[in-house]
Amino acid sequence: MTIDHGHIGQVTIYLTDKVAEPDANQVDEMRSLALHFRNEAAVLLGKPASVRGGSEPVHSWDLPNGGRVAISSSAHVVKLIVLQKRYADTERNEEFLGIPDNRDPDADLA
Repeated sequence: MTIDHGHIGQVTIYLTDKVAEPDANQVDEMRSLALHFRNEAAVLLGKPASVRGGSEPVHSWDLPNGGRVAISSSAHVVKLIVLQKRYADTERNEEFLGIPDNRDPDADLA
């Protein structure tokens, strides 16, 4: 959980146990579970507003209050991430500008 000026900014909930060194069966299980959770979210929230691929795909849905709900998955874990409006706006702006989610902002200062 991230606290921002006395308010919750972000909450991350692990939907699965985290597997340190997944074998092939566990990787397949994580993919299957991620698809299940994404499909369930789509039933409630419709088509995702954003889909980012890569080693940790993220499917995001924008909420009427400006916040955002996302499902992130990897071979190790499936997570549900809830962002308040300010954090969601930052994420949407980074997507619009084409800033990759694996970018290291500290590297720009070097």
